[in-house]
Amino acid sequence: MRNESAVPIFNNSIKSLLDTVKTSLSRAQRDNDLIYHHDVPASASLPPIQETVLATATVPPGLPEPKIVLGSMNPLFSSLIGWGAREAISKYFRAYFLQDIHFLLEIYNERKQALVKEQILDVAQDLQDQADEYVFSFIEYNNDDDHLGKGS
Repeated sequence: MRNESAVPIFNNSIKSLLDTVKTSLSRAQRDNDLIYHHDVPASASLPPIQETVLATATVPPGLPEPKIVLGSMNPLFSSLIGWGAREAISKYFRAYFLQDIHFLLEIYNERKQALVKEQILDVAQDLQDQADEYVFSFIEYNNDDDHLGKGS
């Protein structure tokens, strides 16, 4: 019983809200038709926008070349640099120089290893040559009959 009495009240409030929305919509369309008398043209039919200078920069004399104005004097705070700039520069240089140092160390190590291998090969070749000389001289000595007393 209770539900049956609530339904007509709910229906009436919905109808009232719908009527208000329809009235507002028709009023907005009528206002729009009265205010905007011309249709907006298509962008292709509009002429191109011409470039124009709205403002010009006024550069004080001496600003582009402060040395001309200052002469031999240094700017007042020329030796000071901001903390952020200092940090950025130091980080850049640390990274840049560390990268270069690592690269140079790699080249140095590669060259050092190549030289060590070359020196080892040179020493080994010298030892081999000396061993060959000793072997040949020993063979000659053994082939020589003079040392055995078999000579003529």
